[in-house]
Amino acid sequence: MEFRNRRERINFIITKLGNDTALLFLSSTDREVKKFVDENSKWLKEKENYQQPIIICIRCNEQVISHTECGCGYDRAIFSEEEWKEDIQGYSEPNDRCFGDEEFIKNGYKLLE
Repeated sequence: MEFRNRRERINFIITKLGNDTALLFLSSTDREVKKFVDENSKWLKEKENYQQPIIICIRCNEQVISHTECGCGYDRAIFSEEEWKEDIQGYSEPNDRCFGDEEFIKNGYKLLE
């Protein structure tokens, strides 16, 4: 299996190991993510896809769905430059943008150093 970029590698890791494991790679470089996938691709490919455990609320007896909440709003947390760029491009109105978006755009859709 060939991966073209970091996003495809991270999505592969998420598919095989779950979202929580992908959080370990937030501060990893592209090279480190590539190295991990290259070194572990054989057993990852053989591993069954991760199945999110279904958690049932004991009060209403319905499935619990997790969400994120941060200064950007409800379910707007961003974890990579690519996601951030896609999020910004998805909002046509500047008032829909979050703190830091303008600087991110001015910096060529790259994190400020």
